[in-house]
Amino acid sequence: GSRPAVEGSEDPYLHQALDYFLDLVLEMVEFIEITLDERHDPNEVFDRLNTAGQPLAVSDLVRNDVFRRLQDDPSAAEQIYHHNWLEFEESFGKGEIGIGLHNDYYWPFAVVTNPATSRARMFKDLQKRWDGKVAGLSGTGPAMEIIKDLEQYVPAYLAVAAGNRPDGVSESVWTSIRQLSAANLHTTSYPFFIVLVTANLKGDCSDDNVVKICEIVESFMVRRALIGLEPTGLRAIFKDLWTKSKGVPKEVRKHITSRTIEFPSDETLLERSVEQEIYGGRIAKFVIGQYEKSLQATSPDPLTDLPEITIDHVMPQDRSGDWTSTVSAEDHERLQHTWGNLVPLSNKANSLKGNKGFSFAKELLENETKFLSAREVLEEETWTASKIEERGLALAKWATSRWPGFETVS
Repeated sequence: GSRPAVEGSEDPYLHQALDYFLDLVLEMVEFIEITLDERHDPNEVFDRLNTAGQPLAVSDLVRNDVFRRLQDDPSAAEQIYHHNWLEFEESFGKGEIGIGLHNDYYWPFAVVTNPATSRARMFKDLQKRWDGKVAGLSGTGPAMEIIKDLEQYVPAYLAVAAGNRPDGVSESVWTSIRQLSAANLHTTSYPFFIVLVTANLKGDCSDDNVVKICEIVESFMVRRALIGLEPTGLRAIFKDLWTKSKGVPKEVRKHITSRTIEFPSDETLLERSVEQEIYGGRIAKFVIGQYEKSLQATSPDPLTDLPEITIDHVMPQDRSGDWTSTVSAEDHERLQHTWGNLVPLSNKANSLKGNKGFSFAKELLENETKFLSAREVLEEETWTASKIEERGLALAKWATSRWPGFETVS
């Protein structure tokens, strides 16, 4: 067939590119129309046809389900998409971070609405929930009801997942939420916290209760991390913790443990944390920073920013030079990554120190570091395995006070 003329251009390369593009469209692209009736789920049909293609994200499945309910009214669908759905999507932020937050939101939302759900059944369970909620509604009612349902936990979710302060949250509650975020709050707890914060914003859970609950959960998480307990299994705790506790601190403390999930005691912390490796773990920078802040001038805000830190091994990871005569290979392997051997330093100081002997480190850092916890170590004459264990035990004792066990909660 004849090719359309390209007005205003004599560039032969442009004509060649257009010819190539037209060949692709006319000879290699196929358009297929599939007509479905009410018995078929368009998302399920697409998923089966698309097994070798790009899988749909949960956000795609949910959006398709919302607008499936407006298939007979395209103009209403377009209006709701531009004025309601896009506003909901963009509330998570723009760019890759916003897209990620949006897609990750559906799992905690699904757990809140049905604690028995699983990731495999999540979308089906959400569909079942919405089918029940929109029964009897017509026109734009079903789509608007689903969007309204989805919006209810977004401010609380963004508070715990992204550090976005919701309108109406008090200073004390916001400080507690920020503190939990700094402690690398595990995502398994999100279903509980998005309901807790939402209840607080609605006036259904007091500021004092939220602050106390945040303290309990922080202690629970930190103590477990300090003795090397992984967060495996915590979903079973947090998925229905709100249902069991209703935001009462005493009930949270009671139900945050189970037959297999422990809230480590003071004795357990003192016994097991001294030789527990924390370097490279999600809690390391937080606990090291918290100890440093405890030595600094008091501040009404426990999250007062410290200078940017790196975690330094006082006894270096490379056992060479003077260290071969200072510490045995066995003790080096056993203690190098424990809290007793770790201090905060600036990037510059950490780089200069390297794997030099302890006397060199003392001379180098005495006038350089501003971190008081590092200066404590520099006051020692030597740095041996026994010194590391001694400091580790002192830090563990401090931790039992900083993160109490809350055995009795009013």
